[in-house]
Amino acid sequence: MKIFLTLILWPTLSLAQYTKPLVQADISRLADTAHVEFRGLKNWRYDLQKDGSKKMVLTVAPIDDVSITKLRGFSDPFITSVTVDKNGMDGNHVVTFHLAQANVESFDYLTDEPSRLIVDFYQKPEPTKKPPGDAVAGPTGAKPKQAAAKARQAGKSGYAETPKPTRAPAGDEFLNVPAGLNEKPVSNPVALHFGIFDGSDDNYDRFRIKDYEIREDSIISSRNNIYLPFPMLKMNL
Repeated sequence: MKIFLTLILWPTLSLAQYTKPLVQADISRLADTAHVEFRGLKNWRYDLQKDGSKKMVLTVAPIDDVSITKLRGFSDPFITSVTVDKNGMDGNHVVTFHLAQANVESFDYLTDEPSRLIVDFYQKPEPTKKPPGDAVAGPTGAKPKQAAAKARQAGKSGYAETPKPTRAPAGDEFLNVPAGLNEKPVSNPVALHFGIFDGSDDNYDRFRIKDYEIREDSIISSRNNIYLPFPMLKMNL
C-alpha cells in the first residue's frame, strides 16, 4: 500500500517542483510613457534586447493567459502591437513589442516591496543643434561680421562707439544714501520685508540668479534629459 501511494504522489511532486509560477502583467498608458508592469516573482531573471529598429524583445518567466490577452490587445502611439511566444528557451515566454517609430526607447527597472519588473517605453528627443558660428549674435546683438564692419566704419569716422551696459548693477555693488537729513530714505519693496533681515543685503540680491550666471550650453544639454513620473508608493504601516 505504501509503495502504491508513493508511485501516485511522486509524479505530482516532481511536476510541482519544476513548474515555474505564472507571472501577471499589466500594460497601460502612463503620462508620456507606455507602462508595462510584471508581478508574481521575488527574484527576476529576464532579458530585454532591441531587435532591429522597431522591435523590443523581452524574455521572462511564463505569463498567465489573462495577462497575455491584455498585452496582445494593447496599442498606443509608441507600441503598435504586442506578440507573445510561449515556446521560448528554458520554458520562458518571449514578448515582442512592435514599436511605432525607430526613436522609441525602453527603460527597465526592478522594485522590492512590492516586487515588480517595470518596463517603460518613451520617445527619445532629437538632439538640439547649435546654430553655425557666423549666425551667433555677439554681446551687442549684432552678428560677428556685422560687428567687425561696424568697427571699421567707426575707425574711419575718427571715433569709437561706446558700448551700452547690458545689465543693471547688483544690489551689493552700490549703496543708497538719503539725499538730506530731513528726507526719508528710499524704501525697499514691501513684499521683501519679512523673515530675518540682513543689513548688508536687505534685498537678498545675493540669492538672485544673474543673467551672466546662466550658461546657454547647460540649457541646451538639459533638453535631452528625460524625466519619468513615478506614481505614489503606498506603504502598509
